[in-house]
Amino acid sequence: MLRLQTEFNALCDHSSIFDELAHFYKPVFMTDFFCVGRSLKLDSYISDSSCDRLVENLLKKMPAKLEYKEWDKTLRTTSLELIFNNISDASKFYIEEVLSGTKLPITGAHGDLIDSNLFFRDGRVYIIDWEFYRNYGSIISDFLRYYMMKRSRFNGVSFLSPDSLDIKYLPSSVLELVGFNSRYSSEMQLKVLGVVGNATAYWNKSHGVEISRKIDLFIADFMKCNMLEDNSIA
Repeated sequence: MLRLQTEFNALCDHSSIFDELAHFYKPVFMTDFFCVGRSLKLDSYISDSSCDRLVENLLKKMPAKLEYKEWDKTLRTTSLELIFNNISDASKFYIEEVLSGTKLPITGAHGDLIDSNLFFRDGRVYIIDWEFYRNYGSIISDFLRYYMMKRSRFNGVSFLSPDSLDIKYLPSSVLELVGFNSRYSSEMQLKVLGVVGNATAYWNKSHGVEISRKIDLFIADFMKCNMLEDNSIA
């Protein structure tokens, strides 16, 4: 109990909490936002349009010069291994093939940047639930999770399905900030990256196995649909 209280006090300390965050999120939240523990009562959720603006502003603050690493180095290794051990060889090959050569900027990642973790109080934005934070992660993963979860909520498409990301619904300014067309040239690349990122944000091993099975089905359907589209074009 004492340890939890100490951690909560640190979270509520405007100076010490940011020392614990990675080099990217630190300047972002020092200047505009305040990170708080999940126990603090907040007034209201931020509106949907405000959430979109927040995500865009976060991307705008991404420094020009950053270290880039292979996509799999930015996710939880144990989670990724569990997923790959519980999906078919065909799905694994497809994921690795689509994401071959994909690198992400190392900024630190919140891990669960969704609208229900964004609150408004006293004229300020509060971002809560940092238990999935990883300093070796990338804000690109946060960006994909945010939009995939949003589409899942409004359209009933599972956030574990590649179809939960559709770039035609994303602002062109956001796509430019992410690097679509310049660094990430394929929508399929972002779709698969988002699915794998969402899959690694689970709570325990049994949940991870269940998610792996769902992903296997979604990837198989996605591959089949794309093959049919390619054949019809040919």
